[in-house]
Amino acid sequence: MQDDIKVNRRLTLNLGVRYDFFGNPAGVKANALNAVANLSGTPLVFNVPKQDWNNFGPRVGFALDPTGSGKWAIRGGAGWLST
Repeated sequence: MQDDIKVNRRLTLNLGVRYDFFGNPAGVKANALNAVANLSGTPLVFNVPKQDWNNFGPRVGFALDPTGSGKWAIRGGAGWLST
């Protein structure tokens, strides 16, 4: 979700928030992965992570027309994801 805010004729800000879900693949269990991947006879260990539901991160960006002519633009942005 994001929103553009036009500060003046030459500067626009972009503010938003991003959400990412890190979870287990559907129907996959560690033992099932070991059974499929254990073709060489050596047991393999898979670390199936716990589901993580709280990954929200703010985003901020800007667009600046330094001359006001519409021919040039300086753009930038940054974001942060909490894990």
